[in-house]
Amino acid sequence: TVSDQPCELSAQTVPVKVIFIVDTSNSNVAYYETQAPTDPTKSFRTAEIKTMYDSYKNKSNFSWGFIAFKGGLAYNLMGSDTSTPIFGNSAAMATAMTTFANFSDGGRTPYAAALSMASSLIAGDKNKTADTKYIAVFLSDGEPSDGSTADSLKIGVKNLIDQAKGQVTMSTVFYGYSNKTASDRMTEMALNGGGQFVDMTVLPTGTVIDI
Repeated sequence: TVSDQPCELSAQTVPVKVIFIVDTSNSNVAYYETQAPTDPTKSFRTAEIKTMYDSYKNKSNFSWGFIAFKGGLAYNLMGSDTSTPIFGNSAAMATAMTTFANFSDGGRTPYAAALSMASSLIAGDKNKTADTKYIAVFLSDGEPSDGSTADSLKIGVKNLIDQAKGQVTMSTVFYGYSNKTASDRMTEMALNGGGQFVDMTVLPTGTVIDI
């Protein structure tokens, strides 16, 4: 746990907008040297997202965003046409999870593109209020492949939380094979984002981030 004072979402009556930012790179589905794929059927990623979604889907003050990232790009799985809200209700999130189930994994791991899109979603939220809480949850099984450094990621996370100062947190979840460089990088991201870090390589599957 990075933050000693997690946001008690169950007690919130203000608007709460949760953004899942999910790694869909090739390591999820393809062997690398002697390592098996980390999540070839999306069972881990789906279970972690669904557990949190199920806990809050009936709360009318909650809405949802869903970003996948792979190759050199990030993708808004809530839909990209102008008639689609940036943040959707529970039904829209359920549709996005179906989209995710059919979204192919492949390519590299562009952390910067993912952070940039998350920042854009918050910046473009026309329904933003002074008391809206944004909770970003970033899931990845490895290191960035786009040249991102600790310093550039610090800037990226700062840009994210500065889109609504005092209203945004970022937490991170690392899964897959033990990788100290990756887990250290994601720990730092959570620290800079005022959130929490969960290392699923040392915790049982199904552990839910306490935000």
